[in-house]
Formats: sequence, C-alpha cells, structure tokens
Amino acid sequence: MAILLSEMKEGNFIKSVSNTDWPNNGSIVIVLANRFHDENKCTPGTSWRELNDSHYCNEEISQTYKDVEHILIS
Repeated sequence: MAILLSEMKEGNFIKSVSNTDWPNNGSIVIVLANRFHDENKCTPGTSWRELNDSHYCNEEISQTYKDVEHILIS
C-alpha cells in the first residue's frame, strides 16, 4: 500500500501487524503510531474514516484488493 510507504517516509512507524482474518479471510491490519498525514486521507481507491474510539483507534484507512479488505489504523 503506497500510503504505508508515504507514512513511513514522513516519520510514522509500524506498531504492529496482524493477519487474524478480520474483517475478511486474508486481511492484514497494520497499526501505525501516529495519525495519518492529510495527503493520505484522500488517496484514490481507499476509504478513510475518523473514529476517535479510545478502545480501538483514532482513524483508519482501508483498501480492498482481490475482494479482501486491508486496513491501516492509527
């Protein structure tokens, strides 16, 4: 995902990676340390949501590839 590389170039870093088959079989969820940079929130082919859920995350960006949703969360 180009967003992940962009975030890392800007100094954000990966806290964890999981492949627990949520929300789909084969899904990968990557947790980043900091909020997303504005330019990554409107990347074509992705969906950004602000959640501000203290038990889950502040925001997430998802992308579906070959019918499998993959998620970056911060």
